[in-house]
Amino acid sequence: YRDKTLERWNQFRIKYADSSECCVVNRREVDSIDSYLSRIDWAWLCRKREWTWIHGDLHFDNTVYDPATDKFTAIDWRTDFAGSVSGDMYYDLAKMLGGIWLNYRSIKDKSYDYIDRNDYATIEIPSVDNAQIYEDILQGYVNK
Repeated sequence: YRDKTLERWNQFRIKYADSSECCVVNRREVDSIDSYLSRIDWAWLCRKREWTWIHGDLHFDNTVYDPATDKFTAIDWRTDFAGSVSGDMYYDLAKMLGGIWLNYRSIKDKSYDYIDRNDYATIEIPSVDNAQIYEDILQGYVNK
């Protein structure tokens, strides 16, 4: 996790070398990404995982609902997780939670607002209708 996360952050820095980090986002003071990354207990994070057969890219675009059976089916499974056939189930759950609060379709369609001025940013991304209800359902599933 650590190496992959830091590599992605470094790739972002290279790609957007001329940009600076905001210190206020949606009227809330925020620290630098480096500061947040330095606070992660990587040893704990990598020790406290449950490896299992998972999807690997679970979000609403990769699920199909059948009203006749009232069941969901996951599609477009990943088959390789850095050389392994199993991965971290919490990653899938986090992608689903993210998809509830950040409507990925709106992001793909560029139906969001982003304004960046003098280290202040405002981001408005529509969430899914009834997001709290869906989060509660997901939380109930996790607690089982």
